[in-house]
Amino acid sequence: MSLESELKEDSKSNKNNKIKTKETTRNTTTRSVSKDTAGTKNDKAVASKSSSSKKNSVKASNGKILSQGVGRRKSSVARVYLKEGEGNFIVNNIDYKVFFKNEFIYYKMIEPLKILDCLKNYDIKINVNGGGLNSQVEAVRLGISICLSKVKIENRSILKDIGFLTTDSRIVERKKPGHKKARKSFQFSKR
Repeated sequence: MSLESELKEDSKSNKNNKIKTKETTRNTTTRSVSKDTAGTKNDKAVASKSSSSKKNSVKASNGKILSQGVGRRKSSVARVYLKEGEGNFIVNNIDYKVFFKNEFIYYKMIEPLKILDCLKNYDIKINVNGGGLNSQVEAVRLGISICLSKVKIENRSILKDIGFLTTDSRIVERKKPGHKKARKSFQFSKR
């Protein structure tokens, strides 16, 4: 009889353990029915972490990148990321008007957006390095044009006709030996 009683007790304890595990796995926000109160604090902490991670994922999905492009001019390279938004431009983590300063220079940058009438439709994040201000702006313009042509196929023909999708491949010619610059010679002396 002792064996039978031990088997019954083991089966009861196994059933209780199964019930406890089912209740804890069913929902982390509900309290478990177990007698120890130390576990309830941990359950609350886990529930708060899981709810905050859901909020963060919603924010990340709103800022989905529609397209990205790379523009080059002389020695400058611009990486452009296009998102839907209200028309914010950030160049190297600074507002574009502060980064470029000159109105004529940053007008070149937003020219493709003005032509397509979508200046307030997109948020644009740009990383640019190398070269001077003018070559950086032209690299950014090419990158923005590439992004816009990827978003809508109709934009490609408009931007191609204007020439915004063509890479300007002209770079500074290297200095030659025996010359002052690439082609300029030293002054010739007869005597």
